Amino acid sequence: MTSKQRAYLRGLANTMEPILHAGKGGISDAMIKQADDALEARELIKGKVLESALMTAREVSDAICEATGADGISCVGNKFVIWRFSEKCQEERNATGRAKRKGVAWSMVSNFPEKAKLDEICKFCNFKIQPMTLSAEG
Repeated sequence: MTSKQRAYLRGLANTMEPILHAGKGGISDAMIKQADDALEARELIKGKVLESALMTAREVSDAICEATGADGISCVGNKFVIWRFSEKCQEERNATGRAKRKGVAWSMVSNFPEKAKLDEICKFCNFKIQPMTLSAEG
């Protein structure tokens, strides 16, 4: 990962609240499972090491990264940020705009030249135009 990518992810994490909390008990299997689930759902997570903990934020971050296969982005004070690529999040990013709405688009074309342009666009994009009429109520 490049330094520019890490800087971008650090910027995204600035507004996030910590969702992982490491305390006196250190890192348990339940905490690793929680981190793994959160990384799958969000990709980028922020954690906090409580003052009563026997480990530093760097040690906690390194242990979680090693157990989950994530990358450590930053450790500042008692907070840390980790990231791992998630297929689920990538699918959500790919399904944006019209793709999310399954390719449904409405167009109000009443004159012939505009309809001819729309027909050409539909041929190129492999879409189908379905004419419809509006009732008097609209």
